[in-house]
Amino acid sequence: MLLRRRLFPALTALLMLAASSCAVIRGGVTRQTIASEYYSIAEAYADLEKYDKAIPYYEAASKYKQYRNAARYGLGRMYGLTGDWKQAEDIFESLLKKDKGNEMLEGAYTFALVSQGKTEKAIPLYRALMDKHPDDPVLARDYAEVLIVAKQYEDALASIASTREKFPESDVRKVHDDREAKACAAW
Repeated sequence: MLLRRRLFPALTALLMLAASSCAVIRGGVTRQTIASEYYSIAEAYADLEKYDKAIPYYEAASKYKQYRNAARYGLGRMYGLTGDWKQAEDIFESLLKKDKGNEMLEGAYTFALVSQGKTEKAIPLYRALMDKHPDDPVLARDYAEVLIVAKQYEDALASIASTREKFPESDVRKVHDDREAKACAAW
């Protein structure tokens, strides 16, 4: 009887420990921790501007559901920052299909398009972003630059004039002076 009183609680505790260990081993906390670590390492490399080293860690983190979208966005950024704009475009485009209207993704996607010279596709997207944010002088500056890259100098000069009128005290004014000179010289 004494043996049962001591043995039963000990066996119960041992079984509970074994069951909880199996749950951890099968992936509960461990997978989440691994995904978190991959993502943290990728972010650290990105912060150190070691973009090529961040890529495999973003790829690894993107295999885990809870980090998939954030890791894919980071991966797109890294591809862009290493000059692989086609890969960046593909990633941002696929993310946008899942999250339509996400302005951060729209901006990244549009930038990837412009970086590849796909200005005809990028201009309407930039215009839509400007319509959503008419009080953003930085967006207006970028839009004018895209128009210049697309050799739409007349539109670029009109955009610059409009931006100057809307934002006379903005820090982007000097940049617009430079862009205006660039557009006039090319036109």
